[in-house]
Amino acid sequence: DLTITGAEGLLPDQPADNDIRFDAALAAVKFGRGSHLIGLHLTLGIIRESLVQWMVAADRQEGTAHHPHATALDDRAVDELSLLRVPAGPATARAAYEHYCAARAAVEPGFVSGLEGLDAMIARGSGRAG
Repeated sequence: DLTITGAEGLLPDQPADNDIRFDAALAAVKFGRGSHLIGLHLTLGIIRESLVQWMVAADRQEGTAHHPHATALDDRAVDELSLLRVPAGPATARAAYEHYCAARAAVEPGFVSGLEGLDAMIARGSGRAG
């Protein structure tokens, strides 16, 4: 919590992918605590959003909006599936977010990821942080 008295506080704008960053962080925490059901649930949501971004990228390449046929980006689905291996852990959530960032950058070239914060949180949770 933060209290500011005698002055106005100005918070930075939330990043465009704030909801995905939150899900990745929460999934990493849940995996780290052994809560694999919710960790996987959250990670699957991130993977789903990655697939949506790849579909948008494919539509832009093809000049369509209704996915009439396979595209060069269909192999991205295999990449996303590769994330689902055992054992799952905080790195699974990080990998899903990293895939999301690549997909988002394909659609939005100026997109900035938030891997640093997630990496710091995972390191701290694993006892690697100073």
